[in-house]
Amino acid sequence: MTYKKILADAVAIGFLVTVFTANSHAQFMTMPKPVMCGQTNDVVNALKNEYQEELLEIIGMSPNGEIAIMLYVNDKNRTFSIIETHVGGTTCLIAGGSLAVQATKT
Repeated sequence: MTYKKILADAVAIGFLVTVFTANSHAQFMTMPKPVMCGQTNDVVNALKNEYQEELLEIIGMSPNGEIAIMLYVNDKNRTFSIIETHVGGTTCLIAGGSLAVQATKT
C-alpha cells in the first residue's frame, strides 16, 4: 500500500468526531478511526519524497514529552498532513488533505 493510498484513506475516514451540547458541559463521543502508522523515518520520508511536504510546525507535545503532533505542508500542491510521533520511533498519520488557506511560517 502506498503512502498516497494511506493518505487518501486517512482523509476519507475523517477526523475524530466530537459532539458538543448546548449546555455548559461539553459531552464527547469517541468514534472508531483506523490510523496508519509506521517507523518515523519511513513516514517522514514518504511525506517529503512522495508529497514534497515539509515540516511547517510542531503543533504540540504531550505533557510528558513523549508524543509530538506535527504539521507538514506543500504550499505548491496545497496539501497537508498531521502526524503523531512517539518517542519510541513510531509515527501515525492522523489527518491529511487539501489546504483551505495558504500555510506559512510566522
